[in-house]
Amino acid sequence: METIEIKHVQNESFSPNQYNTFLSVDTDHVKLAQQFKKIERDIIELTLENQIFRKTLEGKKVQQNNDTETSLPNVSESSSERLLRKHSKSRNSNKNDCNLRLLTWEQKLDIIIAELEQMKSEKQNTTNIDKIELLEVRTYKREKFMYYFSERLKSRESNTNKLRDKSSDLICQIKRLEAQMTQNEENQTLNEINLSQLKIENQLCLNKIDEKNAELIVLKNEIENMSEQGDQIKIALQLESKNYQTILNNIKKQEELIDQTQQDIIYLQQEIVDAENTNKMLIGQRQNYKLSDAFSYVKKKSLFYQLQQDVQVWERKVEIAK
Repeated sequence: METIEIKHVQNESFSPNQYNTFLSVDTDHVKLAQQFKKIERDIIELTLENQIFRKTLEGKKVQQNNDTETSLPNVSESSSERLLRKHSKSRNSNKNDCNLRLLTWEQKLDIIIAELEQMKSEKQNTTNIDKIELLEVRTYKREKFMYYFSERLKSRESNTNKLRDKSSDLICQIKRLEAQMTQNEENQTLNEINLSQLKIENQLCLNKIDEKNAELIVLKNEIENMSEQGDQIKIALQLESKNYQTILNNIKKQEELIDQTQQDIIYLQQEIVDAENTNKMLIGQRQNYKLSDAFSYVKKKSLFYQLQQDVQVWERKVEIAK
């Protein structure tokens, strides 16, 4: 590119006046563009500073109002002392206003950093509170569900134990009756009425035994179903715990990304400062520019276009970082 431009310049013959007019027009356009960009940047910075300073002033005014409300004058004080205090407060407020108007860059940076840290802490607290509330609701429901099923299983187990005891009692009664029947048969002292009564009682006992056995079968089936439901609940709890762990991992990753972006922003700000310094140096060199031969002019022109491209690239980076 440099060799082509040199040949083109050597073929064409320009007078010194044409060179001067060409350079003056070009420099005027560049100066206007630079002034416009500088004004835009100043406007953006001033709006941000005004918003932050407005918040800090409101906070200080609220604090001063609270201090004045807490420190009310005593009844025993005279009117002259009150007037002196009012004058001193007005002077102090005027001094504070002057101090606020004449803030240094370090104070501005401290205010901005404090606001950013407060916003980050508030956002982190709100997200942590929401997550804790969700986890508490989920754990409460799970505990309630598990307590209900544990109580249900305990009641079923107690019922099965009671039925088992009753069935054992009935078996003992049957054995006793059978022994009595054998004894009566051996003795042959029983008549037909006693035999019929014993048969009826025996049949009733057998019917009760069948009913209790049927109840035991139903209870066993219910216990199996409850155990299956308990296994399903355990599986669901394991899945929920895994989801909770994945959520925690995602939160850690997001925090790491936030830290990385903050480091990138700091790095970009430093690069912007370096680029501004180089730009100022080049502007000073351009203002103190003296006309030289065509070869040096072409070189400086190509370097100027290269710097313009670099400035555009850095402006895009700054916009992306914002």
